[in-house]
Amino acid sequence: MSYRWHEEYPERYQVEMTLLRQGVAGRFQLLEVYPAVQAKLDLANGQRLAIDGAVFAAGQLHYGEGQVHQVLLEYPATYPDEPVAIYPVADIQLQGNMLVCRSINFGKGQQYGDGKMCLFAKHTWDADLHDGAYALTRAARWLTFATSATGFPASEIVEENVPVLPPAGTVVFPFAVDVPAGSPGGHGRLLPVGPNLYTLLEFSEASPTPTSLHTRQVQGRRWQASPSFLNPAGQPGVEVHWQRLDGISFPQAVATRIGLVQQRLAADGGILQASLAAGAELFFGFYLGQEEQWFMLRVRPNGNGGGAIEFFITRHLESELYLRVQDIFEPAILATKTVTIVGLGALGSEVACELARNGVGRFHLFDPELMDLGNSVRSAADLSTIGQHKVHAVRNLMLNRNPNVQCEVYPQLVGDVISAFERAAAASDIVIVLTAENSVDFPTNRLNLKRLRKPFLYARASKGALTGVVQLVEPGISACLRCLVRHPESDLPVSRLDTAHMAALKTVQLGCAAPSFPGAGVDTREIALQTSRVALQRLLTELPQPFYPALPGYQFRWHGPAGSAEHAPFAWEILHLGPHPDCSVCRTAVTSPT
Repeated sequence: MSYRWHEEYPERYQVEMTLLRQGVAGRFQLLEVYPAVQAKLDLANGQRLAIDGAVFAAGQLHYGEGQVHQVLLEYPATYPDEPVAIYPVADIQLQGNMLVCRSINFGKGQQYGDGKMCLFAKHTWDADLHDGAYALTRAARWLTFATSATGFPASEIVEENVPVLPPAGTVVFPFAVDVPAGSPGGHGRLLPVGPNLYTLLEFSEASPTPTSLHTRQVQGRRWQASPSFLNPAGQPGVEVHWQRLDGISFPQAVATRIGLVQQRLAADGGILQASLAAGAELFFGFYLGQEEQWFMLRVRPNGNGGGAIEFFITRHLESELYLRVQDIFEPAILATKTVTIVGLGALGSEVACELARNGVGRFHLFDPELMDLGNSVRSAADLSTIGQHKVHAVRNLMLNRNPNVQCEVYPQLVGDVISAFERAAAASDIVIVLTAENSVDFPTNRLNLKRLRKPFLYARASKGALTGVVQLVEPGISACLRCLVRHPESDLPVSRLDTAHMAALKTVQLGCAAPSFPGAGVDTREIALQTSRVALQRLLTELPQPFYPALPGYQFRWHGPAGSAEHAPFAWEILHLGPHPDCSVCRTAVTSPT
């Protein structure tokens, strides 16, 4: 059963209804109470909202010099903790359990897009002191200013940093659009990329010469390489008309523009009405010069010959994508970095996506295999990618997380394209090899020590993915892979679960779907995340004061969910292994372990 505040607080409900019937000092005449409404339909904007636990009351509110207006009070389900809302309306009627009305927008600001009056800042509402009578007193004053020629004085303007009405969707700006003062406005196109999700495809500003347009268009590869932003049919997109507004706050701008669009719909809309009659949708965009902020209004057919108006927020890829990590991982620096990844299985796919979402700008991806059925239980990719090359599937995942990523893909064995690998590695800031195959690990290790002299990062999981090792190879400083053969302490930790049962598990190879070792993604992902962290810290070593300290070692050993003979469960151990004096690759002095 739904929560109903008036049943939870019956005494408060009786007090509220008594205040309304008494008329609030002669200002209000109660017409009807609706305690069991389940939906509300606003004919002015086509908005239909499900209602759960709210109480509505309709009446006539007197204001000014003998003026009167019909209003609708909404006591929300969370009343009295949330304030009562008041709407100026017309044509109220109850159809079954749905309340139908038409909100009135006065176009003077201080009004939400759904018609609700902006009476006071929400934080000033006191559930113990205020009630519906208080809200009606404020509403009478509000109507006096809303119907005046001058509108609201500065003392009556309520500034709120909250959405002026619930957004129906989002428009993503993949590039910055800063409109100069005095701009005549213009038009553009939006590409629908998901339910109520659009990306700005083209932005055009009308110039003083009508035949000329200044156009800036996003690069197609950024938004077409990924399935989520694919436009295979070459859709023309949705038309948007925009203008710059100055000297007006965000809440005022939204309310007044919704009012203007409503007026245009009610009158002869010309092209607007013709577009709606043809079943098309339109957008109106507004740039607030004072606040340097955009918002959009979508108008689409409502089935009655008119249009429903919906509020859309805008999000800006360049400035917002990394807000949550910018003080930790320095995305501006990571955007300049290049990473080569060899092997895009359980570890490599996760590492690639993690580095992309944290802002690394360029990648070279090597893997010859196709996605197969069994891969999905451990890979970052899912069943929808079966049959694709892993390099293509993972590249698309990376672009979904960061459309600015640049990826060069090589669906071949490294040994078959060794020249391409060497060029990619030479241009990279770090190379990550995650094949767990000696036929790849040792040749790349030798190539690095002899010619490339780059930081290389390797990782492996034990049988069952019960333990693992992440090894950073710094030529001339740390142990290389060949050195580790001579360091007995560098072997994979032995899990307490590494029993006879685990040893007896078969590893029949039936393509990628039957991997060479069993193990769950929840365990391989732990190793992948640590590999990603080490890579990020190594990429940011040039910072004078990085958020994370310098890496405390070169080998990071995961002792797994059961632990080992030497360490407790879920423990990471760090070793500082230097080059071995007998290494056939390094032939350098040993760095004393710490």
